[in-house]
Amino acid sequence: MPTADQPFVQELRTLFTRSRGLPANDVTDVAVTTEGVMWAATPMGLARLSGERWEKVWAEALAGAEVRRLAAGLNGDLWVGGSTGVSLLRGAEWRHWWGFDSPTRWIHCLAPDGQGGVWAVMSHEGDLASRDVWHLVGDTWQWWEVSKGRDPTAIALDGQGRPHVVHDGILVRLDGDDWRQVDLGEESVLHATGAPDGSVWVGTSEEAMVLRDGRVAERIGKAQGPSTSLRTGLPVKGVRGFAFGADGEVWFLHPVAVSCRTASGWRYYSPGCWVPGDHASAIAVAADGTAWIAGALGVARIERKPMTLAEKSRLLEPLVPSLHMRDGMVYGRVYVDPDDPDSLWHWYVTDNDGSRAAEYMAAECFRYAVTRADDAKANAGACLEAVLRVTHVHGMPGFLARSVYRADDDKVVAVGGEWHLSADRKWIWKGDTSSDELDGDLFGLGIYYDLVADEIERKRIAAAVSEVMTGVVDNGYMLKDVDGKHTRWAVWSPELLLTPEWAAQRKLNSLEMLAHLRSAIHMTGEDKFRDAYRELVEVHGYAQHLRTQQIATPIDAFHKFDDHLATQAYYPLIQYEDDPALRAIYLDSLARFWGYVRPEANPLYTFACNALLGRAEDLEPAVEVLRGYRMDHVGRGVINAMRQDIEWRQVGSRKLLAKPLPGPERPTFGWSDNAWESERGALPVRAPSPGRLNVPTHYLIAYWLARYHGLIK
Repeated sequence: MPTADQPFVQELRTLFTRSRGLPANDVTDVAVTTEGVMWAATPMGLARLSGERWEKVWAEALAGAEVRRLAAGLNGDLWVGGSTGVSLLRGAEWRHWWGFDSPTRWIHCLAPDGQGGVWAVMSHEGDLASRDVWHLVGDTWQWWEVSKGRDPTAIALDGQGRPHVVHDGILVRLDGDDWRQVDLGEESVLHATGAPDGSVWVGTSEEAMVLRDGRVAERIGKAQGPSTSLRTGLPVKGVRGFAFGADGEVWFLHPVAVSCRTASGWRYYSPGCWVPGDHASAIAVAADGTAWIAGALGVARIERKPMTLAEKSRLLEPLVPSLHMRDGMVYGRVYVDPDDPDSLWHWYVTDNDGSRAAEYMAAECFRYAVTRADDAKANAGACLEAVLRVTHVHGMPGFLARSVYRADDDKVVAVGGEWHLSADRKWIWKGDTSSDELDGDLFGLGIYYDLVADEIERKRIAAAVSEVMTGVVDNGYMLKDVDGKHTRWAVWSPELLLTPEWAAQRKLNSLEMLAHLRSAIHMTGEDKFRDAYRELVEVHGYAQHLRTQQIATPIDAFHKFDDHLATQAYYPLIQYEDDPALRAIYLDSLARFWGYVRPEANPLYTFACNALLGRAEDLEPAVEVLRGYRMDHVGRGVINAMRQDIEWRQVGSRKLLAKPLPGPERPTFGWSDNAWESERGALPVRAPSPGRLNVPTHYLIAYWLARYHGLIK
C-alpha cells in the first residue's frame, strides 16, 4: 500500500549575522520578553529584532559597553548585564546601576526574582576572576557573600524565589541566612536555571538533574536505547544551560552542540549546521515555540511549521530555476555570505552538471506527468536543451561533455580538469567524460521522451541518442576523447571488463551498458543497438554478471555514488526490457540490490526499487528522511562524533554508524553520500562548503518519482 502524505513539523533555520544588522557576529546571549520582543547581546552592544533585521539599541548607560547577559523580567522588562553594570529597560525608560553599593563591571548571570527585582552574579572591578552575588530589592542592592574566595558563575531561583548558586563545580542553596551545599554526588556542576514550574535544572559535566525543594527529583543521563527519536537521555554529555518551551519541552546547551527533549523524543542539533559556530552560548524560546540559538557566528532561528511533503516540494521547486539554472544547465552557487542573499556570488561548475541537469529534468517530467503544471514542462524543456547541448558542443560525434558553460560568463568558477573551447567560441566544455554522465543523461532523456516530449522533440532526442550510442558501440563500447583514447571511467568494453584490472567495475558497467542499449532501442528503434545488446548478453555474458554479482557498494566505501548510478541504470533497463527471461534476471538482481541498500532508508533507492519491483516496502522510513530534508540547503558542516546516543560499528579501519541517523540529523542529503557516515567534514570528499548552496534536486527527484509511481498519495 502507498504511504499517505501526512502533515509533519518542518524545522526551518535562519541565520542572522552582521549582514542582517547585528552589531557583531559573536552573540553572547539572547532573550525574548513576555511581550515577544527578541534581544541579542554582543561585545559591540545590544540589538533588538525588527522584522527580519536587527537594530542596535542606543542607551546612555550602554554607551561603549560590552553586553554579556540578558534576562526577561515581568511585564516586558529586560535586564541587561555587561561591562558597565546592570541596566533595566522598563517600557521605554532605561535605568542603570553603577557604583560602590551596586554591581559593577562584568555581569556574568542575571535571574529576575518575579517581584520586580533581580539577582546578579558579577566580577569585582579590576579583578575579573573575583565574582560576587547581588540582589536588587526595591531600589536597594543587597550583597551576599556566598563563600570566601569562591567564584560564583551562575544563579537560579526556585518557585519560592530561593537562590541556587553555582561556584567551583558545586551548587549551594540559600537556607535562611546560610548557603548550604546541595548533595549532587561527585560530578562537576556547570550551570543552573530556574524552570517555569518552580524546579531548578542543574547541568553537570555528565548529566542533568531536576531539583525540587533542594532534592534531586529526576536525573537525565546518557542516552539509552536505539538510535532513534525515542532515545531516553542526553545525546551529548555535559550541560551548560537550559531553555524551556511549551508542553514540557526542554532545550539543553552542551559544550559544542544543542539538544531538545519533547514529548515525542529527542533531537540533536549539530554545531555548524544548526548552531551558529562551533558552540552555542545561549538559547531562548519564544511563546510560539521558535528557538533562538546564540553562538560565535550569529543567531540561529529555528522555526517549526506544519506542512506536507507536497507543500515542502512547492517551497523547493522555485529554487532551482531561480538560483541554479543557466542555459538549462544546473549549477551550484557559492556566496561570500550564504546567509546574505545580496552578497557576492559565483556559479560553481563541476564535473557532473550535465547529469545533474538530466536528473532535475527527470524530476520535472515526473511532476508534469502528475500535475500537468506548465512550469514543470518549461523547466524540463530548458534542461532538455542543455542535455542535448552536451552531445554536440564538442563537435565529436559519439561523445558527450561532462559540463558546459558560456565562454563569456565572468561569474563562473570551474573545477579543474580538461576544459575546451567550442569551435564557435561560445561555450567551454569539459572532457574526460565518465560513465556517470551517460548514466544520468540517458536516464533523464528516456523519462522526457516517455512523459513530456512531442513528436519533434522525440526525433531530436532519438537523433542525439543514436549519435552518442553509435559512437560508443563503434569505439568498442567506450567514450573516446579528443586524444582518441578512452576516458578514465567510460569503459564498457568486454575486452577490458573481463580483465583483472577492470574486475571491480565489471558488475556496474555491465548493468550500465545493457541499460544504455535498451534505452537506445526504445528511443531509436535501430537494429544495430538490438544486435549489440544481444551480443553482450549472449556472447559476453553481461546479463549473467548481474545474476552472479552484487551491484551495491560496500558500506565502508567513502561514498555510495555507484549505487546512485546503478539506480539510474536499473530504472530504464527494467522499464524497457520485454524479454521475460532477461527481465527475470534483472528483477532478481534489483531485488538483491534493494536488500542491500534497504536499511539506509535512501528515498531515491527506496522509491525506485519499489516502483520497479512492484512492492511497497519500507516507504515510511524513506518518507521520514524526506521530511527531515533540511530547507537550509547551505553546505554547512555536521558533527556527530562526540555523541553518546549513537550506536557504532567498526568496519575495517573505519568507525561507522550501526544504523543511519534520523532524517534531520543526517550529515548530508545527497543520495549518493554514504548514510553510514556520521560526519560532514571528516573526509576530503565530504568537506563542508559553508558558502555553497546545494541544489535541492535530490528531494525533487525522489519525491516526484514516488508520486508518479503512486508510492506517496
